[in-house]
Amino acid sequence: MTHELDDYEERVERLREARLRALGTRSPRCMVAGCEETDPFALTGAAPAILCREHRADDQGRSWTEDHHVAGQRNDPLTIALPANDHGSVSAMQSLWDRETLRNQTGSPLLRIAARIHGWREIMRATIERGLGGVPEELERLDKTLEEKLGPRWWRS
Repeated sequence: MTHELDDYEERVERLREARLRALGTRSPRCMVAGCEETDPFALTGAAPAILCREHRADDQGRSWTEDHHVAGQRNDPLTIALPANDHGSVSAMQSLWDRETLRNQTGSPLLRIAARIHGWREIMRATIERGLGGVPEELERLDKTLEEKLGPRWWRS
């Protein structure tokens, strides 16, 4: 299992490097003031004219959400609406799936189930990493600040 995880992480890193090259910078960021999007899979354009997918959609008069085929189009017609930036990240990870599973040219029910599990796993991973990624560290910093200002049992004050 460790070997498979290492291989997956290596493939993610290669994909990330390719995306950074396409964006033309190692530290990409949406150019819209106040936008903190830095995920290369959620960004479009090339430096210095980089926009996140959501701001690009706004500029083009489109919705900032996009339909995502959870198991891939060939496995299941089910789509869910995702914020465009999250969709970019989830779709990039979907591109790393086993090619036969994603394409499922024979219509195998086992590959369809595997694709559904892959798909929901990617959505959960994105939800945790993109939605909750820095929350524990922020709570830890806040706890230290409150302890410094109000004492070691600040919650009892």
